[in-house]
Amino acid sequence: MDIQEIKILLVEDNPGDARLIREALSESEKIKSSIEHVSRLIELEKCVSHEKYDLIILDLTLPDATGIETVTRTSQIAPESAIIVLTGINDENLAVKAVQEGAQDYLVKGQADVRVLERVILYALERNMARIRISVLRDELQRALLEIDEELEISASIQKKIIEQQIPEYWKKRLSIYYAFAKKIGGDLYDIIQLDEQNTAFVIADGSGHSVHAAFLSIMFKLALKHQIPTSTGPQNLIENINNELQPYFLDNMFFTAFTAWVNYKEMTLTYTTAGHPSQYLLSPSRKEIIRLKNKGIPLCINYDTYYETSQVTIKPGDKLIMFTDGIFECFNDDGIKFGENRLREVLEENMSLSPEDLKEKIVKKIESYNVKIFGNAFSLIDDSVFIAIEL
Repeated sequence: MDIQEIKILLVEDNPGDARLIREALSESEKIKSSIEHVSRLIELEKCVSHEKYDLIILDLTLPDATGIETVTRTSQIAPESAIIVLTGINDENLAVKAVQEGAQDYLVKGQADVRVLERVILYALERNMARIRISVLRDELQRALLEIDEELEISASIQKKIIEQQIPEYWKKRLSIYYAFAKKIGGDLYDIIQLDEQNTAFVIADGSGHSVHAAFLSIMFKLALKHQIPTSTGPQNLIENINNELQPYFLDNMFFTAFTAWVNYKEMTLTYTTAGHPSQYLLSPSRKEIIRLKNKGIPLCINYDTYYETSQVTIKPGDKLIMFTDGIFECFNDDGIKFGENRLREVLEENMSLSPEDLKEKIVKKIESYNVKIFGNAFSLIDDSVFIAIEL
């Protein structure tokens, strides 16, 4: 049978109780102990300042300290030591609370025969070792999470640079953009590309999932977009080419929804193609109408050689192209009711005469006020979100 050698600090001001514990330990066949005995908390503090103890047996009623504060203080000054508290027969509730506050076990005075003492000490030492291991693992996990968080911050900065690339000079004062991720990084993106003096391409896309893998997909989409845009003949051709370029690299259940529109100022037309994306809108204050830009088309990267429809509408000066991802309307109030596309359309319809910046602010505030209560008076996204208002 293995005999465990342990160093014990006994903190007990009653000489009789201290003697009983010493005698019981001297009879143990499982524990070989060296015991140092003090009678006050201040003496305990001096001891642990220059010695390490495997176990502290601590009376809860000392001349200079009583009750739970005794355990709390001992845990602070001897964090690696196991603690067993000593209590009277009528104070077991206090002893249980002491265990809840950091002690590993307790002994009732007068009931500590050798077998009970052995069991309590060995169990306390084992529990203390488990506590220390858990603490070490927790610290390692916190460090790992901090490193991950720092990496995500860097990744978010890189992704932001990719998304917020230079807007063509002509459009800088004619649009307003809101975008936010449910986590530090995400899969939504947009682009505005001046094709020539008469044509501009507007693109918005939403990658499946959130966080790291979605951000990775968004970068892949952006690279494919830059690769395909110089040779594409229109939004349909662009979407189909991006689909074929990316499809081989996407795993099952990974995809993109996308909407792309080409505006031609010579012909005053907007030509668009949709790939599984929510219907976008054209606001026309001069005509007092809101046009839903809807097309059939499955998300990208599901099948090769997918055919996508293209449609065209006439535009007038002052019309506004509204582009967004589904995170804009997929928020919920306290009753679990989604904000939804219909409410979004109503807000757009009621405010189509506003400037792009004012319209964006109106939409964002409306959405935030709709679901702020469910998050304890703090607005929180459940999905990545992009909203863009563009005056054509």
